[in-house]
Amino acid sequence: MILNFNKAYSFFSTLSVITLLLAKISPVYFWVFGLLAFLIPIILSLHFIGLLSFVFFRRKIILLSLVVLLTGINHINSSIGVGYFKKKTSAVLNKSLTILTHNLGSYSFHSNSNGSYSSQMNFRQYDVICFQEFVKSNSDSTIQNLAKTAGIEDYSYVFTGKKMTPKNFGLLIFSRYPIINSGKIAFGLNSFNGVSYVDIKIKTDTIRVYNSHFKSYNLKEAKSITNYLQRIKGAIVERTSRAEEVLTHISNAKHPVILVGDLNEHPYGYVYNQFVNKLNDAISGTTYIFPQTVSKFPARIDYIFVDRRLNVIDFGILKTILISDHFPVYSRVEY
Repeated sequence: MILNFNKAYSFFSTLSVITLLLAKISPVYFWVFGLLAFLIPIILSLHFIGLLSFVFFRRKIILLSLVVLLTGINHINSSIGVGYFKKKTSAVLNKSLTILTHNLGSYSFHSNSNGSYSSQMNFRQYDVICFQEFVKSNSDSTIQNLAKTAGIEDYSYVFTGKKMTPKNFGLLIFSRYPIINSGKIAFGLNSFNGVSYVDIKIKTDTIRVYNSHFKSYNLKEAKSITNYLQRIKGAIVERTSRAEEVLTHISNAKHPVILVGDLNEHPYGYVYNQFVNKLNDAISGTTYIFPQTVSKFPARIDYIFVDRRLNVIDFGILKTILISDHFPVYSRVEY
């Protein structure tokens, strides 16, 4: 009986390590590797429980769980953390930038009162505000009305989006500081997704902010099992290839960068890990257990990534703001 248990535990541990390693391979080569990432939190949870059981059963084979957990240590850090932010001295705060990102979920400022959103948020406490899935009229009246009710009429802004009839849909960035340059990384002519960026001037410093919205699975429109799998495959592969484009663009940036937005991917996926290989996840300075940025299911798909030359001094998820199925996320960084 003990022999069978040891074999089974050894086999499960081996499969776990193989899964963790295969999930590190780009899904562009084989998209199923992208699906393996969904198993990672389950695998890590089971091995954590297994390691705890060693206290009671004292079976050495259970120590294989420690090997599995060490193999997936980076995934553990993205789910559970005990962080420490730099002390907020006056000198630190005087050289800090506060940024907010929010996927509005196509919230319409035409059919809803701007005040219903603005009254819940103190927008002036944020230096840079990034929206995804912002719906505006063909003119800029929607943006200007929002700025007025939000009390940020003096902020500069850049909208990048896809023209629809009779509205436009896309990415919006507001900045308290002058925008001296802007651009976009288009994800195809017919895509609703993409990345926009601005260079903002803060006295003698310049910081580049990327506002991103990556492809979702869009499974609601799937008409069959085959179509269901095709949509999953398409989203995984496209997110991977687009992330490589964005990372190349970031590598060529002349100034420190902050990337925010909706990756439509959990923090166990390949795309997320590509970004944290180059940038810091702003949440890493907080104490957290499985943080959630969407209201309908327990997942984190909205992020703020910060250049390693910048220090994160605050981070938060505003779970009381319910105008969208996404919660606003903010961070304060020292530049």
